[in-house]
Amino acid sequence: MSTLEPAAGRPRSAQGRSFVRQRAGVAAAILIAAIPTLTGCPAQSDDRPSERGPSSAPTGPSSQEIRAIDFAGREWFDAVTNSTVQLRDGKAERRGDEGMDAYRWKMAGPPRYADADGDGDTDAAVGLAVEGGQTSSVSWYIWLWHEGDAQQLRRPIAEASRCDGLIEAVDPVPTGFSVEGFVWGPEDDCAGGGSVPIAYVAAVRQGWPVRISPRLGPITTCSPGELAEHLVPTSEVLLHTWPDGRSPVVEPAARYDALITDYSELTGRWTLVVALRGEDRICGWAESTLIRRG
Repeated sequence: MSTLEPAAGRPRSAQGRSFVRQRAGVAAAILIAAIPTLTGCPAQSDDRPSERGPSSAPTGPSSQEIRAIDFAGREWFDAVTNSTVQLRDGKAERRGDEGMDAYRWKMAGPPRYADADGDGDTDAAVGLAVEGGQTSSVSWYIWLWHEGDAQQLRRPIAEASRCDGLIEAVDPVPTGFSVEGFVWGPEDDCAGGGSVPIAYVAAVRQGWPVRISPRLGPITTCSPGELAEHLVPTSEVLLHTWPDGRSPVVEPAARYDALITDYSELTGRWTLVVALRGEDRICGWAESTLIRRG
């Protein structure tokens, strides 16, 4: 299996899914104002990217060879179950733990092709669905053409799971892959899958999948539920695109008017925040040591 990132430390938890929830009682005006910051799907892990920076300018003829890759017969990394899985004819099955249903994987439609890292070679975005136990999820991953083969980035560019919104479309664009979907609104329930639209373009920068439009930011959906936790910066804050200090920064370090989140406790090293600066809202991951509860 060719990948550019090692495995995450643990399976996806309920905490990771909480970022897309919009609980009842949120003012509609606040929710709509946050839409420009909405991105993809949550992930928080200690996995590390490749050292190579694939977003450099093309140095030679572009390659279309990735179009010949049979992703339906590839070994994949599944971020939802934190495991590798070998597909055959686009499907795979594995026995679950005692008393649990078997896990079943399948490709979520045909690959989409675009140059995701700006090196001139065509790359692919491919979806993988998994069901089993309490899991029902679909994730879209970028596969980069690198050194004559397709290599999977283990962090998804979009993800939807039970009660956590819907992915409507993943399509190629000149700068990467556009993602359209929905997250929960104030009146939504689990069965509805969300009513607030989101749209962004995902690409690869310095080896990391990031959102590049409508502005540079994390793939993680930045729509804190009730916007109830107001945080106070203790100094200038540097926002990152992933909860890792080596990931691309959203913008230079700045002192913001306030930070808001849906975390009830600041227990981890990193906190997903919306930084407020006047009328501007900037989504990113902040080191928890630089902020405190207001």
